[in-house]
Amino acid sequence: MNRQARFVFFIFLYWLFLSADSSAAESPVLIFPESLIVELGITPQDIFKNQEKYRTNSIHLEWMAHVNDVIPEIDPGKKAMVAGLHTSMLYMKDRINSAYLSGRINQQAFTAQSAELMKWFLNSHQEILSQKEYDSLFGPAQNGEPLPVIPTGNELGFPIENPGTTVEMIKEKLDGQTITEIARFYQEHVQELRDIQKTYETGVPGVEKAQIKNDMLRIEDELQAAYMTYCRKILTDEQFNMIFGQPDNKK
Repeated sequence: MNRQARFVFFIFLYWLFLSADSSAAESPVLIFPESLIVELGITPQDIFKNQEKYRTNSIHLEWMAHVNDVIPEIDPGKKAMVAGLHTSMLYMKDRINSAYLSGRINQQAFTAQSAELMKWFLNSHQEILSQKEYDSLFGPAQNGEPLPVIPTGNELGFPIENPGTTVEMIKEKLDGQTITEIARFYQEHVQELRDIQKTYETGVPGVEKAQIKNDMLRIEDELQAAYMTYCRKILTDEQFNMIFGQPDNKK
């Protein structure tokens, strides 16, 4: 089974999932993204120690309810692995958010680390679940990526900011793969912003509310700028203006 070189930490899952029915000899292994956890300044042991506090997290509870809904007959061992992957992901995502909010990493590093984490999360599920189970959990999509889940007011997965452009016009000018790539990038950035907002809602020690508000506005502007820069790179001027409008129209 081929693995990317950065996935080098082999940890027995029974350390994480004490409730699993499998014997220790039969327990599979969890492979952490080495480069990411090094950048975050954490170890596999740190992830283990922080598992429990995320088991009652509202996001985790909603995720596991979704798992039960879409894969009602899931094997108990697989379910335990899915739960452990999610709590691990939440812990690492909080570390990424904290580093960004404190200024220890810039927006580029924040985006790269978030993408690395999501890739690990998806790849790990592909190793654990059957294709049918994976599609049920994330939704069938091109290249094994989940379909957009954040509403945008249309079926594309990203908003059309030019009032003179329709969905049909976008489909005529952009091929399906380009639409998918833009939607994926947009969805990831919106989710990043929501994750940061949730972090701020719990309060940041030593940071005043006015500063938090200013930081959120700055982060939102940076994410929007990153999204537009990405679109600039893969679209022609005509295609870009179809989505965002002419510069004069945005003043």
